[in-house]
Amino acid sequence: MVAKHELRAKFGSSSKSTTDYLLLRCHDDNGTISRLFVNETTITLLQFIQDGGYNETVGAVEGYYTMMAEGQGLLAPIFISRNGHSSIVSINLRFNAKPSLTDFLRDLHKQSKKWDTWNDTYDIEVFGYDITVLDVSDFCIRDLERIEYIALPLALLVLMFMLRSITLVLLPIINVLACSAVTCAVMYPVSSYVIQISVFGPPIMLSLIIAMSIDYSLFVLMRFKEEACNGGSNTDAVNRSMLHAGRIVLTSGGVLLATYIGLVVFPLEFIRAIGVSAAAGLFFTIVVSLSLTPALLLILPCFRVPGIIPCIKKCREEKPINVDDLTKSLFFRSTHYLTSTWWAVGICVAGIVVMFPFIFAIKDFYITMDDSQLYPMGSDSVKAFDDLKEDWPAGLLMPYNVLCVADTGIVSSNDFFNHTNALAREIDAIDGISAKYDSCYLQRATTYSCVLLLRRQYVPELLIHFPFTW
Repeated sequence: MVAKHELRAKFGSSSKSTTDYLLLRCHDDNGTISRLFVNETTITLLQFIQDGGYNETVGAVEGYYTMMAEGQGLLAPIFISRNGHSSIVSINLRFNAKPSLTDFLRDLHKQSKKWDTWNDTYDIEVFGYDITVLDVSDFCIRDLERIEYIALPLALLVLMFMLRSITLVLLPIINVLACSAVTCAVMYPVSSYVIQISVFGPPIMLSLIIAMSIDYSLFVLMRFKEEACNGGSNTDAVNRSMLHAGRIVLTSGGVLLATYIGLVVFPLEFIRAIGVSAAAGLFFTIVVSLSLTPALLLILPCFRVPGIIPCIKKCREEKPINVDDLTKSLFFRSTHYLTSTWWAVGICVAGIVVMFPFIFAIKDFYITMDDSQLYPMGSDSVKAFDDLKEDWPAGLLMPYNVLCVADTGIVSSNDFFNHTNALAREIDAIDGISAKYDSCYLQRATTYSCVLLLRRQYVPELLIHFPFTW
């Protein structure tokens, strides 16, 4: 984190831009990328930027073709993979430009699919951090639509089956709408001025609101239905429901709320954002369930008039309880066996035996550096990233950075370049790097970074990108 702040302090202008890539790759695993195809694709990309009016959005396009066109033949091979199987084109993008970065990436993604159909020998894919964020956002929106169109109706059908009332099922729907509106209204200023909420926050928040609203409504309305069937007044039925079921809602919600609040203290902003979103959604769900639900039960007479609620008339019909039928139920039998000491001990032993292989496997757990686990499954960005890792170091997408500061003078001196060259060789000698990155390629990457950054006048500091991972 300290290095990140230092990087922003030294290279403030770099925080105003980002980089995404175009991956050109052979279909054949043993094939070699054609330099002619790379040049033609790069020219097509430049023409697309020109025709689409994206000159202000795109800061620079760099690849094999552009390096050769600028007379940088020594640096051009850096854009060809070591096995010659693929090539990349770097696209530097500016934030806060018109048209927006998002519009350009969506248009580029669409065009790349069109270009990919022009040639059966090569694949054209777009990858990078920004295009991945767009994929995550699109998948989150799709998940929200699934929740609204699939999960919510199914949950309401189950609730209707339990309550046996059409009118009572309207209350959870009202609760979900009220909780969602209030939570989103509160989270908007929070996400704007307090903490940046990731794209994972809203789906988790809304999923929790829907699940808990239906769950807590089931507690309260089931108790209300029982009290209403006993013949008491509407006020007494609501009071008794909140006295017994309301306590359960408050206790259960409070424990779950404390759990999500605990995520706020995590040092990772990603985890904190999820904790804040989930805690806000759960808090307002508890408040609405304990305030709006009883208020609607008291105010609206349709929830109490006999005949309108199908369950009221049915519940009033007294039926004798057959004890023999209760003892034959699966729930009664399983409970009866579990109360036996020997059965309880046997179940505990069986559980330990079943879980032992999984417990023993914990020793093989390790912390992974693979960022693709955060990406949506089946997305184009995941496929492009997997294809990239076959020919390029995974760190190309998010490389390690070494910030070099000259004590005196500027970094354009020969002495400073000699020191950075020696630094690159020392880094190359670290265990775990040479196996994934050859020395010659690392030296070309270092030289390219130096020339590129000096061309953009990042002096007197020098930022060197090392696109490798341990």
